[in-house]
Amino acid sequence: MYQIDARFIRNELFKRSLAAKEMARLVGVNEFTMKKLLKDGATASAKIVGKLAAFFGVEGEQLILKP
Repeated sequence: MYQIDARFIRNELFKRSLAAKEMARLVGVNEFTMKKLLKDGATASAKIVGKLAAFFGVEGEQLILKP
């Protein structure tokens, strides 16, 4: 599991004027997962990081907080 940069995801959500449910559908994750990812300290599997990175058009490393 990787600690996710929730701030980045929240900023993208606001920038695109989407609700968490809409973004979840577009990314290909369930609504519960998306809501979890919007909270600081959230973790995600490599599969979820990959889906987010593809949706945002960034490298997966950009979504992972560094210790």
